[in-house]
Amino acid sequence: MQTLNEAHERCVNGDRKLQIHGVLNGYWYEDHVLEYVREHGNDDIWITDETDEMVTVVIVHQKERR
Repeated sequence: MQTLNEAHERCVNGDRKLQIHGVLNGYWYEDHVLEYVREHGNDDIWITDETDEMVTVVIVHQKERR
């Protein structure tokens, strides 16, 4: 299983948007995306779609935050 941090890294490498199904949609460098990834980066995700423009994920397990 992958984490949100890993999906975000895929977006950075391809200069793509990150869409978290039901939560947010934006380019990997936008403040609201960076803040969400900082807070939820270790959450387990499934990549549901990946194109040249966007990586779409769904969060399947939120890890406990410290």
